[in-house]
Amino acid sequence: MTAISNKKLVAWAAATAALALVAAPAIFAGAGLAHADDGGMLAAANAERAKNGCPAWVMNSGLQAAAQSHSDDILKNGTKDGHTGSDGSTPGSRAAANGWTGKSIGEVQAGGMGSGSPQVAIGLWQEDGHRNAFSDCTTTDAGAVYATNSTGWNAVITAGAR
Repeated sequence: MTAISNKKLVAWAAATAALALVAAPAIFAGAGLAHADDGGMLAAANAERAKNGCPAWVMNSGLQAAAQSHSDDILKNGTKDGHTGSDGSTPGSRAAANGWTGKSIGEVQAGGMGSGSPQVAIGLWQEDGHRNAFSDCTTTDAGAVYATNSTGWNAVITAGAR
């Protein structure tokens, strides 16, 4: 190789590495309005599942995208019913639109103004009758979003069985 082509190769490698570093947080942090952090939410949910003797949910990209889109929609448009999107979408239709082909689907959603955390969301779900979402050991996969923006916070878990 000549010196010029070596410089091009180094420039290409540097640009590719930089793009990977920029793109990776968008995948894990959510690329939408919500600026979501799925790592903490899924970990908190799986800790609650462990207390109920259930195996940890495995993060599924289709369910993650479904949770992300619903979280973004709620933070942008509000909601009349926590599980129906402003476009009339449902947990099942959002999951299917993002490639989910599993046997079942379910969703839990919580949010409010002020401060919150994944643990606050888990606590709310335990108090308001959504406890069964964490004790249903037949569900295997999930997408979890915990998000904040200027309007407050929102948490969505979309889970299903393969």
